Amino acid sequence: MGSIAKKIKELDHTGKWTFSFISCDFDASNISKKLNIRRENVRNYDKREYGLMSKSVDKTFMRYAESKSNGSFGKQVFHFFEEDEEDVK
Repeated sequence: MGSIAKKIKELDHTGKWTFSFISCDFDASNISKKLNIRRENVRNYDKREYGLMSKSVDKTFMRYAESKSNGSFGKQVFHFFEEDEEDVK
C-alpha cells in the first residue's frame, strides 16, 4: 500500500489529478488516509443506502465535470462531507 500511497501523493501535488474513495460497509476514512486521499474526497455508505449513494455520486461527478469544463477545476471538487444529503433525495 505504501508505494500506491506515495504515487497518489505525488500525483495529487501536481494539481492535475484528483483521487476519490467511495466505500461500502468498511472504514473508508482510515484506508483513504493510508492512501493519501484527501478527506473531502472520501465517502462511506451502508449497503442499504445504495440509492442515496448513486444519486450523491452522480451529483458530485456532474459538479466535477462542470467545474472542469469551466476552467475552475481545483483539488477540492468533490466535497462529499459538505454535501447536503437532503438535496440528493
